[in-house]
Amino acid sequence: MFGKNVDEILKMKGMKQKDLAELSGTTPAQISRYIYGQMFPRLDTAKRIADALGCDLTLLIKDAEDPDQQAETKDKLISMMDAINVIGKKLSEINHIPEGLIDYILEEWLQDVPEVNL
Repeated sequence: MFGKNVDEILKMKGMKQKDLAELSGTTPAQISRYIYGQMFPRLDTAKRIADALGCDLTLLIKDAEDPDQQAETKDKLISMMDAINVIGKKLSEINHIPEGLIDYILEEWLQDVPEVNL
């Protein structure tokens, strides 16, 4: 379940195992073992993987065998990623961005985003 969920999110984000390994401080071989269910990471490593993927750890360990639940979870993730992409695109259209403005905008936006229960 953990490995399948990691693999699904990697595909959705267009990331490679190597990218995830670098971002989470582990090796591509370890990521591969997790994805193929040969090993399960320690809690601190699983948390770093979730952070690198930009998701909550509960999403990675959740068993979503129900096809309706899988579709709903995937739709929520896609919606969240679309919103982030729109914000990034809008920010990239600004010619000069004062230092700290992007962080301020994202912090304010995240306060207004409703909690997503997956």
